[in-house]
Amino acid sequence: MSRFLVATPVPEGIEEDATAFGREVEDRFDEFRESRRRLGVTRDTGWLQWTPSGNVFLLLVEGADPIEANRRFAASQEPFDLWFKERAGRIFGADFNQPIPTRGAAPAPFSSRCRAHALPGVMGSTGRSAGCRS
Repeated sequence: MSRFLVATPVPEGIEEDATAFGREVEDRFDEFRESRRRLGVTRDTGWLQWTPSGNVFLLLVEGADPIEANRRFAASQEPFDLWFKERAGRIFGADFNQPIPTRGAAPAPFSSRCRAHALPGVMGSTGRSAGCRS
């Protein structure tokens, strides 16, 4: 499995529209899941990150070939994909009929793999400390 992670600046003031869009996708989740299955995507997760320098949208896509899935999504004429690209494009100020530009992975300044455990008293907690390795 491969991953595709992109961070891109987004316009100020999109929070309400982005939240509404998230609810719309949840309402159409079967179509969303079928779209991603067709593309070979096993995970598609986005986050809005607020920073002092401006807001950033982070997108993580996982699958057999997420870069090819990105190209195929851009070219897709499936009704749900067209709706998704138009709606997301209006909110984020982007043309999703074009593949998201990629240049491959940049070198990671650090890397660590930790088993995450919830804090004691929090749902799903094991109460154990995280074990990390480089």
